[in-house]
Amino acid sequence: MAKTALGRFLLFGWILGLGLALAGPAGAVQWQSYTAGMDQAKGSDKSVLVAFVSKRCKACVLLEQNTFTSGPVASYMDQNFITIRVDTDEEEDVAAEYQVHSLPTIWFLEPGGRPVAPLVGYHPPQFFLAVLWYVKDQAYKNMSFDDYVKKELAPKE
Repeated sequence: MAKTALGRFLLFGWILGLGLALAGPAGAVQWQSYTAGMDQAKGSDKSVLVAFVSKRCKACVLLEQNTFTSGPVASYMDQNFITIRVDTDEEEDVAAEYQVHSLPTIWFLEPGGRPVAPLVGYHPPQFFLAVLWYVKDQAYKNMSFDDYVKKELAPKE
């Protein structure tokens, strides 16, 4: 229990420090519809990010206003992911297919469409960027997110 708390404390400190590096011009993610994005994913080596949001969800609005407009986050998403935005009010069938019960929910898929995992709730740009790195590197196949962050923070020799 104490080890987990220490790990989260260190992660929190790292994320706060990273916040200074993320200050920059706002960006805009190049979103695609679900159908177009999944069609593109079939022939791509990029991972897929499917954002399930609603205009009625305050946390979704915060995610879109704060995290998805962060220059480094938007740029990294566009360069490394096929980005799909699903409005759950308009595409309830897609949300049901992914068993989305809370908003916002971000589903990450491997290249080709195999589900990796969902990320639920609002997350600030610093944390979200670290998650993007973790998924892009496919580190989830070998280690936990906490271990990945510790590895990335370790002094390089």
